[in-house]
Amino acid sequence: MSPPYRVLLHNDNYNKREYVVQVLMKVIPGMTVDNAVNIMQEAHINGMSVVIICAQVDAEDHCMQLRGNGLLSSVEPASGGWLEMVVVEAMRGGRRWWYYRRKSRKMSPPYRVLLHNDNYNKREYVVQVLMKVIPGMTVDNAVNIMQEAHINGMSVVIICAQVDAEDHCMQLRGNGLLSSVEPASGGC
Repeated sequence: MSPPYRVLLHNDNYNKREYVVQVLMKVIPGMTVDNAVNIMQEAHINGMSVVIICAQVDAEDHCMQLRGNGLLSSVEPASGGWLEMVVVEAMRGGRRWWYYRRKSRKMSPPYRVLLHNDNYNKREYVVQVLMKVIPGMTVDNAVNIMQEAHINGMSVVIICAQVDAEDHCMQLRGNGLLSSVEPASGGC
């Protein structure tokens, strides 16, 4: 049996919560409304959430389907934090799936990665950098973020854990964009 992989859902600030729940139920086999709501809320509060744990090929397929529906998603090996999670093993259609169920534990507070407007970089370049640096960033979301920064002087790129936020910020800066990080106190 191949090692399990996690499908992660990242908060994006653009998709409505109801839409995220609908997509999760459409894409993930056996997903209940309650599980979809819990996953959406955890991603909204903490910047990301585990959607499902399954074989690598299935995880990559689920991730691509989530992205195809406009959600920010990524895949990672389920090693490391595997024992810290509460999972439910289920058989569906002859395949073995591991569903994540929330386990109460203290999470690091979420941080916002901010993009600031500048008068130097072309809009197309900003969109390209956002798609290169932020996992699962779609063209539409990158364009919306760029336009918001251009019009309002600043835009939230992503909300995630502090270490990831600082990494994204440094990558944006390394590509010539103006970026900063701030605590996401009070939610999104």
